Amino acid sequence: MLVETERAVQQASDIVRKLLTYSRQESQTEFRPLFIEPILGNVEAICRETFDRRIAVDIELGATLPQVSGDPKQLEQMLLNLCLKARDALQAVK
Repeated sequence: MLVETERAVQQASDIVRKLLTYSRQESQTEFRPLFIEPILGNVEAICRETFDRRIAVDIELGATLPQVSGDPKQLEQMLLNLCLKARDALQAVK
């Protein structure tokens, strides 16, 4: 079980690295300061609506998070991909 979780984390890490590499090459990237909370809220809502009801989706954030610089669409896609990999890892453990 731990080996499968580690493999899923490594795959997610690879995806993030590839997305970051891709985003640097994309000419239509819209880098700007943004707050991550609304993006996380969107991802959480998508996951709650589409994942198996037996999978709990909870996001715990610190009291205040700083702004980050990035493209909101790409950041949302990256976070959603990370959640999908976690979901797939949970289903593989069954």
